[in-house]
Amino acid sequence: METLFKQLGAAALILALSFSAQTANAQLMKRLKEQAKSALAQSDEGGAAMAALNALKTSATFKQMESPYGPPEPVAGVLTHRGSDMVDYIAFYPADEGPEDKFAAISPPDFLQEDAPQGVTVHAIVTGSMILPSPLNPSQDIAFNGEGARVLEVGEDTYVIYGGTLENAAMAHGVPAYFVDVVVVAVVAPTEEGVAEWDNGKGLEMAKSYEGKLEQKYLAALRAGEAAVSMPGPGRLHQDANVLNASKQFLNALCKKDGQQLKSVVVQSNDWEVVRHKVTGETLYRWAYGAFSQKNPDGRCMLHGFKVRQNHNGNNFSNEVRFDGLIMADARYGKYMDCSNAK
Repeated sequence: METLFKQLGAAALILALSFSAQTANAQLMKRLKEQAKSALAQSDEGGAAMAALNALKTSATFKQMESPYGPPEPVAGVLTHRGSDMVDYIAFYPADEGPEDKFAAISPPDFLQEDAPQGVTVHAIVTGSMILPSPLNPSQDIAFNGEGARVLEVGEDTYVIYGGTLENAAMAHGVPAYFVDVVVVAVVAPTEEGVAEWDNGKGLEMAKSYEGKLEQKYLAALRAGEAAVSMPGPGRLHQDANVLNASKQFLNALCKKDGQQLKSVVVQSNDWEVVRHKVTGETLYRWAYGAFSQKNPDGRCMLHGFKVRQNHNGNNFSNEVRFDGLIMADARYGKYMDCSNAK
């Protein structure tokens, strides 16, 4: 019997089994199917056929990079494997290969679960990428990774993969950034019925609802953080009209150049900081620092730091106050603030 099965192609085999089902009893059919699977698995053609039979159903064709230089190639169906290597993950891999040949893996970080729909796990793509047709242009492939996609695990081996534009890449006080312009790029499920259930708008509705909740929390966290930022108090040099007026002039020109509005300026230094040559000890210049607030074109306000200086001419410090740049990499500055605090 096995010899006969080996001689049959995959299509003829399936037809023969379908015809036999009308006359054979259940026990015989079970034995026939087992023998068919065994025979199929022993040939390359049969192995591919078995992979296709075992593979999960998908609404879009997954691809993977076969080499760094060639185009992505369609995978022979998709299977998943649950594992744990430092963190729990689910590997997506081609059905004709093993889990170690995964093209992407997803994992559910805790910060994405708080607002997840009941019974649903929200995953991020943590390694690799899912190469899928663009929802807007199916002839174009897009590699979706952790920055451009999330995955809803809505049931056993059932996944809604969606992408969008990440609004603000950074977290806001522990709240993850949210996606806008959300689109479902693929649905994976054990059956065609499962794919159809989640690919007809149900999956998109859930993804949009979830991202909407993240947006509300994110913006609330931003507002709370901005309300805590205020203009610092002035130092003694703030009373020096020459220093204050020169600072305002420099900063006003800088803001206008970038399409922003200067709101307020504070000179924070109590006194000048003198800088000397490291070898000769000769006095070079002295500097002071301060803070200013600006209103951006989008209506949000920010707090920044700046420095000014006076050069030394060999005898005395010049009366001219020069702009010495913005203060970078300082935790006090570069923050968004409530515009009511920017005055």
